Amino acid sequence: MTVRRRSREDDQLLAELQATPVGHPDGAGGHLRGARQHDWPPDGTYLDVAVDGAEQVYLLYFTGTGTAPADYRVDVYNADGSPLATHSPGVNVPHLAVDYWRSIFAANYAPLANLGTTTAHVSPALGVPEPSVSRFDPVQP
Repeated sequence: MTVRRRSREDDQLLAELQATPVGHPDGAGGHLRGARQHDWPPDGTYLDVAVDGAEQVYLLYFTGTGTAPADYRVDVYNADGSPLATHSPGVNVPHLAVDYWRSIFAANYAPLANLGTTTAHVSPALGVPEPSVSRFDPVQP
């Protein structure tokens, strides 16, 4: 499994979603050209963002202290910023990815098991248990 690390572009988009001014990669100030500004819900701490082929925006965030699984949510917005599905609770994952069919995939906290056992599979290269992957479909209102 290949894990994509969050890029500089992802960080800039997250900053824009939180209405935090960021500079252009060339060092110029201000917002990125062509970026849309939306009034996203201010009640959370954003963790990740993804955009599907229809330009729907998926926001992963937590509310409160983030200590309970119900604190973690995914909101889905249309390209114009209008909400499509909001406050889908219980998505306690660190990052997300969206496929062509709009399914959300994320590494979760349950490790992969070795075949035929319940023993966690440990990566020979990293020496740590490898996470399993979950699929989540947001609740439609």
